[in-house]
Amino acid sequence: MMGLARGAGAAARGAPAGAPGRRAAAAAGSRASGGSSGGGGGGGGGRWELPAGAPPAAAQLEEKRSRFVALAARAESPAAALAFVEAHRQPGASHNCWAYRVGAESRSTDDGEPGGTAGRPILAALEAEGVDRACVLVVRHYGGTKLGTGGLARAYGGAARLALRGAELTWVRPEAELSVSVAFEHLGALHTEIQRLPGCRKEAEEFDEGGARLRVRLDADLVGRFENAVLDATGGKAEVKKLF
Repeated sequence: MMGLARGAGAAARGAPAGAPGRRAAAAAGSRASGGSSGGGGGGGGGRWELPAGAPPAAAQLEEKRSRFVALAARAESPAAALAFVEAHRQPGASHNCWAYRVGAESRSTDDGEPGGTAGRPILAALEAEGVDRACVLVVRHYGGTKLGTGGLARAYGGAARLALRGAELTWVRPEAELSVSVAFEHLGALHTEIQRLPGCRKEAEEFDEGGARLRVRLDADLVGRFENAVLDATGGKAEVKKLF
């Protein structure tokens, strides 16, 4: 994956065109909701992620004396998300509500709050901000006043968004890897096309009596363009296979 780092809580200066969520809207000069489980993948040819190994991003929101403390962290898998929740939940709190989004998998829980007022708004915040591979835990300390279903949804979702917007995020573009085989006479043309396309790079190269085979890494949305260029440059005599 190729990444573009974003500063904590910063507006999306220089964010890639098509980046989902608040940061994309900020970049364009303008500005999604989820279920309790199911699909989630990102859009816009990439996704925002929290950096691996970073401490959780934290934020706090107070509503009618109830405190909502949100923690957002990277989650490489659903199991990692659940482990994060278990490690950071506060048994003495009124509720520990959470949601995660890991590729096509997502899940949320209300932990005793009225159905749909906690976990789903947290998941909606992840989706609206375009953040993938992440888990957000929102801990509520009850302040003595009921907030109603609308107030709860706004508080849980708002706390989650505060944590995500204050986090250090990286924009990650999906990549593809190709195997390209050419005769020796076309090897120079292949190297020229690799150098010509921004972000395209050679990962490995090996030779046999018939020619050369290269592994090439590039942005997934440039695969068709690169393949056409290589075929044109070699008179259609290159063999291009997509590895992933």
